[in-house]
Amino acid sequence: MVDWPSAIAQIREAGAHLRRMHDVAQAMSRHARAMIRRSLDQTEEAERRAHTAEAAAVAASLRADGVEERLRQAEARARLAEDRAAIAEAAEAEAQIWLRRTYACLKAESSSTESSNTKPANTKPANTKSAKGDTQTR
Repeated sequence: MVDWPSAIAQIREAGAHLRRMHDVAQAMSRHARAMIRRSLDQTEEAERRAHTAEAAAVAASLRADGVEERLRQAEARARLAEDRAAIAEAAEAEAQIWLRRTYACLKAESSSTESSNTKPANTKPANTKSAKGDTQTR
């Protein structure tokens, strides 16, 4: 014969045990879902940070490209300025030479004029007749 009160008690205990196991399984499931949500949130945040970092890197690269271009332009302007300075120096040297020559010519002309001014006023050039009878001044 079956001891029904004892069987019912065992069934109740088994039911209680199953409810506890079910509650534990639900708690573990909630905990696992929470961990998954946190992991997803962290992954999304990491992706946002990665995208932000990538955008910052692209912006920095573009700025660097702009800086490099401005540097190339500045170097080209510097070379042009150096070329112009060399041309200006050559023109200045040529002008200096021209001024020295002009000064030397003026000095020679001035000394020539001074020497002709120091001749006596009553000295006239001698007139000589050639065989043809022309008058020449010496």
